Amino acid sequence: MFGGLAAAAHRFVLRHVGELGAQLERLPLPRLLSYLRDDGLCIPKEEAAFQLALRWVRADPATRAPLLPQLLAHVRLPFVRRFYLLAHVESEPLVARCPPCLRLLREARDFQSARLDRHDRGPCARMRPRPSTGLAEILVLVGGCDRDCDELVTVDCYNPRTGHWRYLVHVGGSVAVLGGKLYVSGGYDNTFELSDVLEAYDPETRTWSVVGQLPEPIFWHGSVSIFRQFMPETTQEDDSITLDNTISLSRQNQNLHNQNLNELP
Repeated sequence: MFGGLAAAAHRFVLRHVGELGAQLERLPLPRLLSYLRDDGLCIPKEEAAFQLALRWVRADPATRAPLLPQLLAHVRLPFVRRFYLLAHVESEPLVARCPPCLRLLREARDFQSARLDRHDRGPCARMRPRPSTGLAEILVLVGGCDRDCDELVTVDCYNPRTGHWRYLVHVGGSVAVLGGKLYVSGGYDNTFELSDVLEAYDPETRTWSVVGQLPEPIFWHGSVSIFRQFMPETTQEDDSITLDNTISLSRQNQNLHNQNLNELP
């Protein structure tokens, strides 16, 4: 009987965590950890989990500050928005003075910069988004031919969690994925001339931007992303296309402060 009541109370807190406010500050550490690690924690964004942990620590900083690493180990920082990591996580004094917390922050930054894959950590809840946040891995389908053998120039995505397809964009060149964006190189432009333009498509904002230029106009080529570089692969033997011509994409809007992170081993 009591076990059933405890489970019901646990589920209630998971569903209404945003409404409980100051009541959560009085929770013992094991109980708070049980909520933070639970996939069923109903929060609109992962930032709310960080705020919950930080609010609990600030209620008694002298005693609870050393416990912050245990809490952040169950906050899924890789899915916290980048600007929030800079403005609210990295700039938080309790985090900045805590090397274990900074290691978790560095892990999140590496994940968002495509230097770390979620499989690199083995089974790890931090690398898995909570269902309530609406984030999910998707399958991106690029081009191909339809049933009439006509070439397709569309990019569509499939969400296995919802079972829905969604159209993303039209493309005319080779496509590679890097850091959550689609990079399209070469192909034909809208005047049917060969293109040497490198463009990036952001599926979150559904906007295009020109980010670079190829060594020369090319088509019928493939592209891959390796170690944060975008490398168009031509199928023709051409000595003029060397590694020096590789287009290295400097990621924008990631000017997070490195002074604390670089000091870590």
